[in-house]
Amino acid sequence: MKNCVWCNREFSASKGQMYCSPECRTNANEEAMVVRKEMARRQRRRAANKSCVVCGATLSMYGVGNTCAMHTNPIFLTDILKQIRKKV
Repeated sequence: MKNCVWCNREFSASKGQMYCSPECRTNANEEAMVVRKEMARRQRRRAANKSCVVCGATLSMYGVGNTCAMHTNPIFLTDILKQIRKKV
């Protein structure tokens, strides 16, 4: 006799059998899938720290691309260069 891994009920197991019924096997597989998806989601959120490839500024994990707004939009860059030239 062997105990079911999911419900801990005793059953007579054939070779390599872990679960007492197809329902227990399905429930265990669904639970494992939920856990794997949650782990993958956490890993993606941890790996989401991004920085601008030009200046190294921290970027939002929700943004698209690998440059900050200053280096993406030429109007902003032009304005900043004008301000720098005025100060010099």
